[in-house]
Amino acid sequence: MLRFNPKTGKFLGVFIESNSVNDLNRPEGLVFGHDGNLYITSFQRDANDTDKILIFHGKTGKFLDKIDLEAVGQPRAFAQALLFGPDGKLFVPITGNGPDTGSVRFGDTTSIIIIRRSMYWCLRLYWEER
Repeated sequence: MLRFNPKTGKFLGVFIESNSVNDLNRPEGLVFGHDGNLYITSFQRDANDTDKILIFHGKTGKFLDKIDLEAVGQPRAFAQALLFGPDGKLFVPITGNGPDTGSVRFGDTTSIIIIRRSMYWCLRLYWEER
């Protein structure tokens, strides 16, 4: 992940590098949470890895934690996008070859539950309840 000045476009340096601690691989979705941290999707590197969401400090880029989307050896459940709702819940549309493909997982950043509906349906229902 690279950092640029938003006004000038000047390159400011590397913000986050993949390493053996964070295991960042093929990031696609990223979003800053209400807590100021940066949440990034990361794809499974090989059969001994998992698809996951990695959590980094929003100012320093330090790796903080991860949320595995499946267990090693289980059908894949990967995320290409992330979205936080107005009350801080994390929404994760799931793709892959697992039984919850096409569903949306949501919850706080420590536990995510599965809703077997489209992202549009989940977000509409969620925001209408507010």
